Order: sequence, then structure tokens, then C-alpha cells
Amino acid sequence: MKLTLQQSPWQIAVIATALLFMLPLITVFSFVFQPAIEIWQHLLDTVLKDYIINSILLIFEVTVILATILALLIVYGKQSL
Repeated sequence: MKLTLQQSPWQIAVIATALLFMLPLITVFSFVFQPAIEIWQHLLDTVLKDYIINSILLIFEVTVILATILALLIVYGKQSL
């Protein structure tokens, strides 16, 4: 997708929202390139494992819910036609 001035407002809004949601991830990964090893060790010792498990569960749950909604829409959408 080439970013031009002729983008629709919806496309710009989607890109801006995606960048906004990516900010925490970008911030965390930016610390990888800094020589502060004690920060990563502290996170690993305290909360990092829980954060990773919770993130994986959240991705799985959202995927299952969206797939269920999509399947229901496809099945009941075909019946109403």
C-alpha cells in the first residue's frame, strides 16, 4: 500500500490507530538496544512470563471469538438469502 495524499480518511484512521496500538510494543523493544541488562533481568524475574502468557491467551481468545462470529455470520447469512 503506497501512502499518498489521496488516501481515504478510513485508511488514514486505520494506520494511525495501528501505530497507536504498536507504541507500547515499540517502546519495550527499543529497550533491547540499550545496555540496561538489569531492566530485562528484573522483568524476567517478576512479570515477563505472565505478560507473555496473558498476551498469547488474549490472542487465542480474540481469534476464537472472531472466528465464531464470522462462522455464524456466514451460516446464518446464507440461510437468509
